[in-house]
Parts: sequence; structure tokens; C-alpha cells
Amino acid sequence: MTIRRAIASALAVLAGVGVLVSAPTMAQAAPAAEVATPSPRTAPSVTWQWSWSDGGTQHRRAFSKRVYGSASNLPYLVVTNDSCAAGILIKLQFRENGRYYTEDRATTRGCNAARLHFNPYTESGRWAVGVYKERLIIPGLAYHYFTIEYTR
Repeated sequence: MTIRRAIASALAVLAGVGVLVSAPTMAQAAPAAEVATPSPRTAPSVTWQWSWSDGGTQHRRAFSKRVYGSASNLPYLVVTNDSCAAGILIKLQFRENGRYYTEDRATTRGCNAARLHFNPYTESGRWAVGVYKERLIIPGLAYHYFTIEYTR
């Protein structure tokens, strides 16, 4: 694990906890008798959960234009956390030609769930046809991979 990833992971765990730890300078240092012994308090872990808006947690879905008609009718991903951590940017990305591209992004706002929508359209505006590898990214914490098949 890189230092950057370790820091991101630690910050994500502490999100919403509001803990600030700093060492006093020599001028601010208190005499040994006044230094309090820190309590063995541990930061609470944040549990992230995702599900489809229509229920379930399948990692493979098929979306047909004949069934759904338009993107607004497709189920979307709902991402929640148990600590109401706010300000966490969550991304939904699809893989094409060996690279991942951001399809949708949402920022958590307190205890509200983040919603991420799939886009079934190609750059030309037509309904996509094919199988796509997608991933849900919760920075510093998790990657969840999906296989999405679009058909006509």
C-alpha cells in the first residue's frame, strides 16, 4: 500500500469524526505533571453498502432498450454508509479500450444516500449494444466491479 493510499484510507475512516491531533511546540509544551494520558479510543470504522434501486446486489445486469425504453427508467446504484460521512466523492466508471472513464459521480451529503446512474447511450446518442465492465469507486476504501450488458 502506498503512502498516498494509506493516508486516503485513514482520512476516509476518520471522516465525520473530527479528530485533530497535533504535537505541541517546545513553547507550548506542558510540564509532565499536566500531560493527560490519552485514552485508548479507536476511530469507528465506516461500513459502506450499495444496492440497486430496484433491490438486490447483483454484480451482473442486462439492460434492454425494449424493456427499459430510456436511461431514466434504468435502475441506479444507491450507496450508503453507516456513519453519515459527508463529502466523500463516489464514482461509477466504465472500461473501454483498456481504460476506465467516469460515467457518473456523486458526493455523499450527511446521511443521504448517493445515487449513481448508468448511461446506456454511445457518443452518437444511440443505445449501446455490448458487454461493459464497470466499477464503483469509494476513494481509499473499495472498488466494486460490475458487468453490464446492453441489448436492443
